[in-house]
Amino acid sequence: MRFLRFQVVVALMFCLVLMARADADDVKSSSDTAAEKAEPKASPEAPLRYRGELRVGEEAVPYRARLSSMEIARNESETKAKVSYTEYLRLGIEDRDSTGDLCFNGGPGSASLWLHLGGLSPRRIELLPDELNPRSWELRPNEGSILDVTDLVFIDPVSTGFSRPEKQEEKGEFHGFDNDIDSISEFIRRWTAENGRWASPQYVLGESYGGIRGVSIARHLFNKHNYQLEGLILVSPVIDFQTIRFSESNDLPYVMFLPSYAATAWHHDKIDREKFVSLDALLQEAESFAIGDYATALLLGDRLGKRERRQIVQRMSELTGLSKVFIERANLRVSMSRFGKELLRDSGKIVGRFDGRFTSPTWDHTGEGTEFDPSGSFISGAFTEALQQYYFDEFKLRDPKRYAVSGDVHPWDYSRFEGRFANGADALRETMTEQPNLRVLFTLGYTDLATPYMGSLHTISHLDVPPAIRSNIQTTFYDAGHMMYLRKSEQTRLKVDLDKFYAGDAEVAK
Repeated sequence: MRFLRFQVVVALMFCLVLMARADADDVKSSSDTAAEKAEPKASPEAPLRYRGELRVGEEAVPYRARLSSMEIARNESETKAKVSYTEYLRLGIEDRDSTGDLCFNGGPGSASLWLHLGGLSPRRIELLPDELNPRSWELRPNEGSILDVTDLVFIDPVSTGFSRPEKQEEKGEFHGFDNDIDSISEFIRRWTAENGRWASPQYVLGESYGGIRGVSIARHLFNKHNYQLEGLILVSPVIDFQTIRFSESNDLPYVMFLPSYAATAWHHDKIDREKFVSLDALLQEAESFAIGDYATALLLGDRLGKRERRQIVQRMSELTGLSKVFIERANLRVSMSRFGKELLRDSGKIVGRFDGRFTSPTWDHTGEGTEFDPSGSFISGAFTEALQQYYFDEFKLRDPKRYAVSGDVHPWDYSRFEGRFANGADALRETMTEQPNLRVLFTLGYTDLATPYMGSLHTISHLDVPPAIRSNIQTTFYDAGHMMYLRKSEQTRLKVDLDKFYAGDAEVAK
């Protein structure tokens, strides 16, 4: 009897074990099924890829795209960061035979979405109904892309885009002139090494602050790594900050900005079209006046005679569309912010800084400077939305991590230039002299009121390099602003000019 009870107990225990196992298998099966159905949470830190084909003219360009990040250490130290980037590599071409272009915007603190979706990559944002009055946007295939002639890598410096320092408290280690040059140069070196691109022609393309960054990176790469670039492309750059900083005892910016004021006034019908029959004619007069009589007048200060002063005021009014009374009250010195407020004050509008063709109603009708920049504010939302939608649709990015269009990078460390204006002209001069085959292209917009085109011409004319080296510098000009590629006609021209430059055409210069 006891033996029978024992057998019953054992049988019951065995059944319970089987039931537990079955329940566990059911839970595991259910979990596995849920995992199979769950959408992977893709992250920019893990490479995300897609393949596409772009038609440029009559040519079909197959390519592979990748959104990824690279861990770098600043100056070979323990301070690390992950730098995000988007690359487009053409298919069917040996890597060693393929040109590569590493691109970044400026700021400092700007992500690379402007160059990325503005005019260079396989996608281009179309601002609707037009770029001066954007109410919506569409992302379209970009027939003006330069992907048919070069691979493209768009870099987001630390604290911009998805790029972040490993430890938040160490972000300042990357926020400064020297630290920034070191970290981006290290990215470029590593990208070249990891992709086996030492034998292929490599270019660096920088916009705005990307100008001083670009020329300094070229110098750093050569000095530290014996890394030689094929060329530099500088889009609306600033290299010498003295040309753009309106400050006491610095008259240079007033001279540099005046032709851009003239171009902006032309677009807003503030110029006598009978006296100046074309924009080219106006700019020729404005440039001659700026570096001639106007510069002399500013240099003379109170020693300028009354008669000569009246002539300067009259001529300046004709060329800029500003009233003689305002110019006189400004003591002949009109900063960009004051110009942007005054030009269309009577119609209650302000003009843009990045592009003087943009306008917006003002809310402060008595103020002396612009309240904001219409050319920046009107397009920033569209670009941000378009880029993130593009990453979601094409790269299947599902990580909610914030894409920092303008990173928190200030204060920016300029201690290398303590007591003077930041200036990368020495880096450009030394690099071009040591690498006499290095070619440099400046692309400049007439209505750029952030980094005026005359500032670049001033920098070039003061490099003091031999004529043979100076001939390696080319300049092109566009009837648009800082981001000339926003205007479709000028993006088409930019594409032609860049194609010629990559091909080594010496006749790019206008």
